[in-house]
Amino acid sequence: MVVITLTAALCSYYVWHWWRADSMGNRDGKAAFPWMPIGVVLLIGAVADTPERRVRTMERDTSVAMSRLLGQPVTYECGNLWSLFFDRHGHMARGYVMWTEHGPDTVAQLRRDSCQGLAEFFKQRQKGLPDNPRPMVEALHVVSHEARHLAGEHREDKAECQAVQRNFEVAEALGASRDVARSIALFYWNEQYPHQSQTYFSPECRSGGALDEKISTAPWRL
Repeated sequence: MVVITLTAALCSYYVWHWWRADSMGNRDGKAAFPWMPIGVVLLIGAVADTPERRVRTMERDTSVAMSRLLGQPVTYECGNLWSLFFDRHGHMARGYVMWTEHGPDTVAQLRRDSCQGLAEFFKQRQKGLPDNPRPMVEALHVVSHEARHLAGEHREDKAECQAVQRNFEVAEALGASRDVARSIALFYWNEQYPHQSQTYFSPECRSGGALDEKISTAPWRL
């Protein structure tokens, strides 16, 4: 957005420079500099850039925290409005990690709606769950789920169960209080995981099940 704004301002300047004329049409260099339109362009750019800057900060903070948690450098990127209509992966749900014959990419792509929920998480992480916690909880879980793909798990049902057991630690790693982290982990386990499709759900994702990793952050141990 900054680049677009500066480009528009420079274009305005050059248009004035090469086509300046007074009210009689004489190009004698006395035409007033167009402070007003250029000022408006810069003001619009500054206002529009504020939300984008917040998103970039959120991406950076998430990437740093998850890199530390996974013990490897990873990047989380937010989609924009266009990604809702022109998803370059074609089958991206709320998050996606590209795979090659060499394994997973180091970048997790998050859809715009996931990032909106993640922004809500960053606002509420020390306060508690909002009245409608579903978008925020699901967004945090998407971060957790994609982390399992980044770590090398390709199967969706296994990645999902691994993420379910780590939602608590992911929330804490991203700055949530223990109470908020616990509430997120339990809400997803009780309210959202049971309704997942067969691709993501496994009856073995439970206490004592084949996918139980016996870790203390699993929701059935909180």
